[in-house]
Amino acid sequence: NRPNGTGQRRLISIVTGTKSDQIRAQESLKLLNWGYLNFDTVKLYDKAQAIETLDVWKGSQGKIKVGFNQDLYVTLPKGSAARLKPALERKDPLVAPIAANSRIGTMKMMLDGRAVAEFPVLALDEVPQASIFGRAWDSLRLLFKYFLPTRKIESPRSHQVIAGFLLLAADLMLTLKPLPDPTPTLPT
Repeated sequence: NRPNGTGQRRLISIVTGTKSDQIRAQESLKLLNWGYLNFDTVKLYDKAQAIETLDVWKGSQGKIKVGFNQDLYVTLPKGSAARLKPALERKDPLVAPIAANSRIGTMKMMLDGRAVAEFPVLALDEVPQASIFGRAWDSLRLLFKYFLPTRKIESPRSHQVIAGFLLLAADLMLTLKPLPDPTPTLPT
């Protein structure tokens, strides 16, 4: 159901159970005509076309372009292509390292609220991991973006987890840069 190299569609018809070859040819011709008259094949995206640019965490780059590794086509009832809507489903957050051509999510093509096709969405570029400082900074940003504002702190256990994390962060900062000794030294 996708165009061949000349840009034309090819349809295949298989008819069985007829009484003669002539009837089989007539019924096959009816099916082919019905297919050509009632359906269109639409090109959705080109190979390596960036369909979206997404945020990347803990990577040497902050963004990544995503798309497909082949031209994408879909066959639809005639006149319905204008109502086709893409819906990108992906897992957040995208955390580096991300290899080129690794699967990032799924593109669902929706027609009147119903998925008519699904295609894997791939990373078009590679994003290597950031330095330890970049990863630490993004870890802290991720905590505030995805954990703290969206969760309600209702149980004492939640308070313990957050307090433990803050103590761990304070301990880490102290080990990286020790405080000066508070006891005064007397001159001799």
